[in-house]
Amino acid sequence: MQGPCVLHGGTATTAVSFQACLEAIRDAAFETSACPVIITLENYLSQEGQRPGLGATTTDAFLAISWRAMRRYTAVHLARIYPAGYRVDSSNYDPQDAWDAGCQMVALNGQKSIFFHPHAAWLNAGKFRGNGGCGFVQKPLHLLSDDPPKPKRLLITVLGGDGWEAFRDFDLLGPPDSYVCVEIAGASSDRRLEKTSVYTARVKTGPKAQPVWKQCFEFAITDMALAVVMLVAWDQDVDFDDLLGQYAFPLAELKPGWRRSWLHACCVFFEFVRVFRVLCNCRCHIEGC
Repeated sequence: MQGPCVLHGGTATTAVSFQACLEAIRDAAFETSACPVIITLENYLSQEGQRPGLGATTTDAFLAISWRAMRRYTAVHLARIYPAGYRVDSSNYDPQDAWDAGCQMVALNGQKSIFFHPHAAWLNAGKFRGNGGCGFVQKPLHLLSDDPPKPKRLLITVLGGDGWEAFRDFDLLGPPDSYVCVEIAGASSDRRLEKTSVYTARVKTGPKAQPVWKQCFEFAITDMALAVVMLVAWDQDVDFDDLLGQYAFPLAELKPGWRRSWLHACCVFFEFVRVFRVLCNCRCHIEGC
């Protein structure tokens, strides 16, 4: 191969020419959005010539020492965070702390792990559904200054689900015993998880097969711009619960009212099937109003 090449060292990937990468960017960039395309380069030169990047373990150490110092640093510098080298099982670190610290590029392992549910990947997908899903989300302005965001109060009512016929043979003995986890991700003070009760269907199809919960949850949100809402449906079992589907979205772009949220199935038998939904009502109020 002539000229510079691009290779992910220590992995079973094939090298491609640097020119081919640039041509692909030239041909595909700005088709979906006019937002900036950020290219990171690791040049194996002297220390002064290399672009700084931080492993997840190093970032955790920095945040433990001074979270505010990290925010001040990322207000004027670009910071790229990436999974530690020991994560050969394709697992991921939690990206929330890096987002909260203002890091601009928080890289995750995109391939699936056979040992873990891709919780970090779900959050990442939910965060970047913002801004039209173009892959670029503008950094919140309060992360560039000392002005704190206004706290708000979020009310989420989980009414029920439909399309649960997709799971009619999910269990050996019948339909699933379903419940939904409502999780708020984002700023450290906002992170919280609530669960509905378990709905046990007696039939496999028809109206009575659809779960009904009618449960309301209230969350105190200090940072709307960083908050991500994630809905995860589970089947309760004796040994460990089975995933039915999940969906995440940025709270800042949420409009009040009732909505049907599609759930992305991540199980072997229902990959990419989106025929079941959770019906929920979301309202957000400024604290004290």
